[in-house]
Amino acid sequence: MSNNINTLAIRQALQSGGAAAETQLSIIADSVGDEQLALVVEELGAAEIAAIVEDADMTKPSIVHTFVSPEKFMGVFNRLGAKWGAISPRTKDLDLTSYQADVEDFLCPMILASSEASHRENMINALLEHPLGTETLLFMALNRKDMGEIIRAPHDYPITHGTWQELFRLTAELQPEKFKEIAHHAVSLTEGDVDETIPFAISLLNSLYQQAREAQADEPEEEESFVDL
Repeated sequence: MSNNINTLAIRQALQSGGAAAETQLSIIADSVGDEQLALVVEELGAAEIAAIVEDADMTKPSIVHTFVSPEKFMGVFNRLGAKWGAISPRTKDLDLTSYQADVEDFLCPMILASSEASHRENMINALLEHPLGTETLLFMALNRKDMGEIIRAPHDYPITHGTWQELFRLTAELQPEKFKEIAHHAVSLTEGDVDETIPFAISLLNSLYQQAREAQADEPEEEESFVDL
């Protein structure tokens, strides 16, 4: 089958949901090589990839995670806040846990699921070049009991594979200056008389939400059926 036929088959499967599309990807993976599968994934739109990986995490990564390009990754990242509503800046008791879980379940398999070191490097570099990339990494670590230890000794602290901790270590290894920036920002949020953690989180979440709204508005019409995650 040609790439176009394979892509159409995935799009048709998506009408029944992300799990059906994942099954179709598995069928295609059994019949074509990795290079061709990467081309098929590259033909998918950001909304389509987002729908496929919505229910995935490090315990059940999608086939897409292995083959998505950094450019497509950033397209999907731009849609990350689509499932959230706007949060009032006056909110004082925001529960960050569910938001952090959403971000971690999205970022970790996107960057860490591949066994190729070069792919992981390209993906983390793409994230860190994004205007909201470093802040999003920091957001995952907010209020975590081991955040301070990892910031002080990212190469020595024991980590769990596939978690925000591993993303922090990868950042420290590949982009030490960016990691210093994240660490400094983390300290600055709590070093004054007023804890700025929640205001920072609300600002970032609203930025991600607005970014997603803009990405949805820019999507071609043929992808709109896959917008609502």
